[in-house]
Amino acid sequence: MSRLFRHPTTAGRTDTGPPARPVRLAVIGSVLVGLAIAGMVATVTPAAAGVLPVVVDAPTVPVVAAPMTRLQLMVAEGESAGPIARMSVLRCHPAGGTHPTASEVCAALRLVDGEPRMTGTPVALACPMIFDPVTVSVVGTLDGQRVDHRRTYPNPCVLLVDTGALFEF
Repeated sequence: MSRLFRHPTTAGRTDTGPPARPVRLAVIGSVLVGLAIAGMVATVTPAAAGVLPVVVDAPTVPVVAAPMTRLQLMVAEGESAGPIARMSVLRCHPAGGTHPTASEVCAALRLVDGEPRMTGTPVALACPMIFDPVTVSVVGTLDGQRVDHRRTYPNPCVLLVDTGALFEF
């Protein structure tokens, strides 16, 4: 038995029995407090300390998921929606799919409340007056709302000015 745990009243006794429990706990507590102040004590979890956590029923807060956005973007050469020349899938919340600039396009759609014609380039471009029609289609769900949008542009330049990176894939 270590001298650290000897009760002061047993110093002269020949009895080497265990010291009183309150004294042992007080000494251990003092050592732990000293070590904690020095920053030498690792964090002890309640389970490791033998303390059971108290479970309190907290009010339930509903988790609201972001509205789903999943769009099929299609480009067809000519004045009809087919045959499809190229296609891409755009997902938002989180941004993904096969669209190469999904996060940029999702951010642009959020800014314009999902109107594809408003996602155009911020720079004014002068497009040539060449008739080379291109038809685009947007089908799917945008922020939880069903979308079925189709429009024919006189040429790819006008499409880019109107829709920006939306159909750049």
